Amino acid sequence: MKKTLRNIAEIFSGIYIKPGLDGDIYYFQAKHFDKGKFDVSVKPELKFNWNMSQYLLRPGDILLAIKGNNNFAYHYDGIVEKAVASSTFIVIRLLDQRSILPEFFSWYLNHPQTQLFFKDQSRGTDIRSITIRSVKELGVFIPPIQKQKTILELDTLRKREKELLLQIAGLRENLIQKQLLHSIKK
Repeated sequence: MKKTLRNIAEIFSGIYIKPGLDGDIYYFQAKHFDKGKFDVSVKPELKFNWNMSQYLLRPGDILLAIKGNNNFAYHYDGIVEKAVASSTFIVIRLLDQRSILPEFFSWYLNHPQTQLFFKDQSRGTDIRSITIRSVKELGVFIPPIQKQKTILELDTLRKREKELLLQIAGLRENLIQKQLLHSIKK
């Protein structure tokens, strides 16, 4: 079933605050992610105040990087307590996590076809940016939960296969180099 994102999620912008060195709240910025994975060595950079309460991330929220050329999505699973997203992100909070899994939706946003949509929608000359309005108009296909789980399992296997193929290529390269070096020593 296809729905428009604005009909299945609450969507709002992250906040802009100047980070500090000492804090008790994590301030997620795009630089804290490598290939869509959060760098767990990052430390809290903001002091909590009650004005931030409405922006605190909840497990299941999805962060979508809207500035720059890498518009990755990240599923916040509560890896750290008390975190807010910077203004380089749009926060997507699914209204019904029983009919659409946040992990699946993050996968959907990272899919190459969805990424093409974001590239087409981005505006700007120096730093490309996606507007909340265009994100709200994104068409979303929502398969049954079991199919969502199957897709996630297949994607996990695909990623693992890719890692193994890279390891095999590296081992093969080392073996060939050792054999070549050994052959000149004879």
